[in-house]
Amino acid sequence: ALPVVVNECMMQSYSGTIRIFPNTTNLGPARFHNLRAVGAFLLSAAYDGSVVTDLSLFSEKGKDARIVPPWSGRALRVIRLRDHQQQIIHPEAGVCRFSTESGQTYQLSPV
Repeated sequence: ALPVVVNECMMQSYSGTIRIFPNTTNLGPARFHNLRAVGAFLLSAAYDGSVVTDLSLFSEKGKDARIVPPWSGRALRVIRLRDHQQQIIHPEAGVCRFSTESGQTYQLSPV
């Protein structure tokens, strides 16, 4: 049961929408690597104690990703690492949604 609690503190996706470090109250620097999210995604992220500094998503099945930007509702810059193709995704109702390809890794950052 303890690993589930730790995972929920770092990343939540049970509703199908991914939230990174959903509650940072009293959270110091933290990071995780390859936490499994609903939708066949593996996420890795780092938090420096005040802001998310690194965020990547690996798509196992090529489904649409839905993520709440961890940078106060700002748009996301999504870079597919294979060819560095970029897109800017603006949140709708607080959620950014973008298509992924199976087996690809995406770097996410604020715009």
